[in-house]
Amino acid sequence: MQYEDSKGDLWVEEQDDDGDVYFVNADTMESSWDLGTDERLASGIYHPSGGDDDALIGPYSSSQTLEAESSISSSWRDEVLVGFQVPQEVSEAVGRAGSAHIWPRTVDGRPSRLERWDVLKASDPYREHFSTGEAWRLEHPEFEPKLCFYAFDTAVEHVERYWVEEAEAPFRCRLQRDGLKFSRDIATWEARAPAKKNDNDKGNSGVGSPGGDLDGDEHWGGEGVGGDGRGGGVGGDGGGGNGGGDGAGFFAFPLVVHNSHAHHVDWTSGPDRYQITQDSEPEWGWTRLFTFFAYAASKYHVLETTQAPLAQKIVKGNFLTPEPGWKCVLAFFAFNDMVPGSNRYYIEEKDEPHLRTRIGMEASCRWDARHSFAAFDVPVPGSCALDVHYTIRSTDSLNPYPEQCRISLKDPWGSWEQKFRFYAFPAEQVLLSPELDSDTQDVLSGSQSRSAGDESGPHG
Repeated sequence: MQYEDSKGDLWVEEQDDDGDVYFVNADTMESSWDLGTDERLASGIYHPSGGDDDALIGPYSSSQTLEAESSISSSWRDEVLVGFQVPQEVSEAVGRAGSAHIWPRTVDGRPSRLERWDVLKASDPYREHFSTGEAWRLEHPEFEPKLCFYAFDTAVEHVERYWVEEAEAPFRCRLQRDGLKFSRDIATWEARAPAKKNDNDKGNSGVGSPGGDLDGDEHWGGEGVGGDGRGGGVGGDGGGGNGGGDGAGFFAFPLVVHNSHAHHVDWTSGPDRYQITQDSEPEWGWTRLFTFFAYAASKYHVLETTQAPLAQKIVKGNFLTPEPGWKCVLAFFAFNDMVPGSNRYYIEEKDEPHLRTRIGMEASCRWDARHSFAAFDVPVPGSCALDVHYTIRSTDSLNPYPEQCRISLKDPWGSWEQKFRFYAFPAEQVLLSPELDSDTQDVLSGSQSRSAGDESGPHG
């Protein structure tokens, strides 16, 4: 990549051994780090997001970006996901120490752990799949996300066990609980096998310990409680299956607890199918069987501008619709409502002098509200650390950029200062919207065409 600054100099994008981006003047071969603050501002050099104390500052200006590479990406999707990172989970020891102060311990005295379950849906006929990871969905594109929730992977106080069963022709899932008998279901169901224990997960033996990977998913280990095959009579009374006594599943509340969300299990026939819904009433043609309570969550995408001035915005939803000039740098899951030990965080925006984002623990009347979510301020198992940085306009500084915030995986530097840190759950994948607006596709494609054409121009 080459960038033209406000003085007409060309800067070449490079990467150091750590993968951090820096820029070198194509004529003088000096790096932007060698320039003083005044020279950087005069040249229109801007502080990009990310980086640490050893990273170099790159020249971003409002002038046109030139592509130095001869090969232009054949897919606009690549443009959107350039620089996407999956936040690293905290270590198991750190997570357990944090959760010990928040959640009740398991029946064998270990800190409990929350696990995300994704509800995926497919059509012709309508059916659902329940998964603990995004990898399965990528291998089965006919299924798309519907909702997600967090439940316990081990037994704690006041919870009941729920397990997943599967049927073929067409492939679909249902959720079962102990003691449920439903004679109208005549399909043959088999409990999903629990994942094998992960050798790296030492010390997790006992009741419902989490296992390793099975088709990209992590499942409840199924030892201890439920291992005696309770509920085995379910399949015998119309519905087939082995009852799921040691099958993959989770623990959730049968009754409402503080800020838990009602999730209803409904059934319909032709063939026998089940769905998990948050609707208060079942759809026409569906019969409500039971309700469990878990912690509802949503997915958030952190988007960053590809040109100066630097800005971020946070988009909520299972799918991300690409927008020209924006790239997705990371994504995470957070709770819809405050759960024990969590805080509420507010996302707000302003449109002048350019789009800016504010992230705070209190809402501001001077900003426009966009979203709010709940997350932890201490690490829990499976969570990741996300830092919120801020920059403000100061009369004592040459920094020309107004107040705004950003979410980063690296330490603050340059004009950015640390504001606070919160712990959410990392998203492994970004699912781009399957039904993009045609204008968006045209603009993205046109942007690539213009970049290709610029190579033969005066700066080529």
